[in-house]
Amino acid sequence: MSIKIEQLDNECKNREITVLVGKNILLKFIPSQSILDSDKRLQSFIKTPNLLLSDLIRKTKTMAELSKRISDPLSRSIRLQDIFKGMSSRYSSEETKAFEHIKRRFEHIKRSVVSIGGQIGGLEKDMNLYLAKDYYLYFCSNCDTYLADSPETLPINCRYCGEEASWGESNKTVRFLDGEVAGYLDGLWFEDYIAKFLKMIGWKTWCHGHIMGSSGVDYQIDVLAINSSDGRVLVGECKSGQLAGKDVFNFSAQYFDIKSNYGFFFSLKGASDPRLKEYMKRTPGLCLLDGLESTSDEDMIKKIKKHLEIL
Repeated sequence: MSIKIEQLDNECKNREITVLVGKNILLKFIPSQSILDSDKRLQSFIKTPNLLLSDLIRKTKTMAELSKRISDPLSRSIRLQDIFKGMSSRYSSEETKAFEHIKRRFEHIKRSVVSIGGQIGGLEKDMNLYLAKDYYLYFCSNCDTYLADSPETLPINCRYCGEEASWGESNKTVRFLDGEVAGYLDGLWFEDYIAKFLKMIGWKTWCHGHIMGSSGVDYQIDVLAINSSDGRVLVGECKSGQLAGKDVFNFSAQYFDIKSNYGFFFSLKGASDPRLKEYMKRTPGLCLLDGLESTSDEDMIKKIKKHLEIL
């Protein structure tokens, strides 16, 4: 089904962009604010030439995974404090020995967090791409329990041993990605990466938004692209992890409800089931570009152009 754009807000200054297609179909695309819009470091990452051929993807993913491993032990330290709050001061000397084990766990958590921060800093230096930040974490100088991440939230006394907390002596500088950046590098980056190539071949693009289909159902869409010269509409799904059959079939249903000209499914991993490729190949308007994890920029553009011509 051929779709013609009747009206498009080319300036796109408003967050809510309304696109009229055909005579009776109204598509409303609501782009979400992305951290990419305000973070020049991530913009530099996305613009890296031949990004998929470099080692940056593996290293940034490792950084994201390491950063997530920092928050878990800190939460565990707080939970342990809540469970054993004040016990070490209420028990006799013999009974208190039982809680030395807990103290050693606090010590292990502190060492682990500081070590992970060092690994992240080393990866940044190796990549010459600095995406993390220094965070000042406060630990008890007596029992090594985690206390706070700022002087404002630092308690007067340690909840576990009762020692007076000192913001000047008990802080450790730990470098890691904040949650939003870690989440972006864990997969969202691929959507902006694909949009980059569509822009290069003359398509206007938006990422991380929602489109209302002709049925009235709201769909989360990774990429919306509109050809600047003839108004063709493309919706794209981007998968950086393992590709499953349900991902392809769910996207297919969205494509038919949205009634765009093209539905492109981009996947870094290859499709293990050949029936998925066959289904996408024999369905007009749909295209599966999989196994892209070692693709050069030049080949990526060629692949997209080729399939646009075929479809």
